[in-house]
Amino acid sequence: MISLASWNINKALTPNKLHDLTLLLSTTDVVFLQETSYLSVHNRQLINSRGFDVLESPGHHSGCCILLNKSLQPYVKKVLHHEPTGRALGVLLQLGHHLLLLASLYLPTSLDFQSSHAPDVLTAALFTLRCCNGALVRPLSSLPGI
Repeated sequence: MISLASWNINKALTPNKLHDLTLLLSTTDVVFLQETSYLSVHNRQLINSRGFDVLESPGHHSGCCILLNKSLQPYVKKVLHHEPTGRALGVLLQLGHHLLLLASLYLPTSLDFQSSHAPDVLTAALFTLRCCNGALVRPLSSLPGI
């Protein structure tokens, strides 16, 4: 079983948030962070010392990242991100004959009320389709290039 957590840190890992994050890392395998604005070197070192890799999505928005327990590293098939926005980051894990997409999306809270043609809605939909390519519903052997 893989335990997951998601947290919008609102552009800053203050000392209190950093303390809460270290507690979260002690009980979770994967942490999705939104509005990261890139983590400082000090924060990266602390996260690495807790046994986690830091995956960040490059882009001009505040962005997102995935903190992945190093024990899951051997199962990483692909890391996917959406440039130039930095609003989407995914990790495709291969677990036996199954693929599991873990994704962190930094999208507006009003997304549910936007037109299906709005740029943020299209970003979310296109990223998900590009990442999945049907992988979540098709056997591993039927995927192109695998």
